[in-house]
Amino acid sequence: MHCFADTVPGETVQSPSEKSMATNMAGELIALFHLTEWFALVCTSLALFQDYPQ
Repeated sequence: MHCFADTVPGETVQSPSEKSMATNMAGELIALFHLTEWFALVCTSLALFQDYPQ
């Protein structure tokens, strides 16, 4: 998986700190996505669990 900072056309990363900032931001976005995915999974599981007859 490519970091999107590397795929933006016409944009070069000048310093390592800018590159690491972009990498950290991408990492945070990925972590947020996984958190959202996990939350959706938990909600789905709870909804299915509540549908079972007691």
